[in-house]
Amino acid sequence: MGSLFNAKVVPAEDIFLCLFFLLEGEKRFDRLCAMHALLVQANDQLCKSRNLQELTRFTNMLSIRDPTSGCFAWAPTLHAHAILQDIFDGIRGWKRIQAIKSQRYEARVKNRLIPPHAAGPRLR
Repeated sequence: MGSLFNAKVVPAEDIFLCLFFLLEGEKRFDRLCAMHALLVQANDQLCKSRNLQELTRFTNMLSIRDPTSGCFAWAPTLHAHAILQDIFDGIRGWKRIQAIKSQRYEARVKNRLIPPHAAGPRLR
């Protein structure tokens, strides 16, 4: 699914549907691996502003901790913790990439000059 999203075959909504489906069930290592695989194949477009609310909700649900031990509920072992940390690091990196892209876009728009022949007589 992540590769299909990367190739722009499926929308972000389908990615989040799969992720939340995996979150709903029992907290097992194979489900965490499936979430990791899905996200590794996706790209930073998953962090665009229109998807940010769902991504934040997913991250919040994934980062729930066990009240007694204080460990992540999805990461009771060292291997699971490493995968979980890689998911969080990847999402954090995507958010940085999107912030940089946004800044570059704003700078281009701000510095864009309208050529005199492009504006009508009222705008000159």
